[in-house]
Amino acid sequence: MVNNATERSLCIVDEFGKGTKTSDGVGLLGGFLKFMSSMNIPPKIFVATHYTDVTDPAFVPRNANMQYITMSVHTAADKTNNDLAASGEGLRYRLTPLQAL
Repeated sequence: MVNNATERSLCIVDEFGKGTKTSDGVGLLGGFLKFMSSMNIPPKIFVATHYTDVTDPAFVPRNANMQYITMSVHTAADKTNNDLAASGEGLRYRLTPLQAL
């Protein structure tokens, strides 16, 4: 993906570095993001990760080619037995652009 991506590519990355030490996984993902965002016209990249360290501008410097968006999931309690709604009707998703620090 790194070698063949063009400005017309869509790169989907999920749990990059999973199965490695946390510090290694964060370093690998950070290096990947730095490299891809430094391209003149980078591909569209969607990354799903729990490595929130990569959103720190000291770790991965911000530039015009990147935008961070966080997602929160909210659930509503089932009124009959106080369990989370199993049907999914009680789920609400909210996407929020991460503000510059």
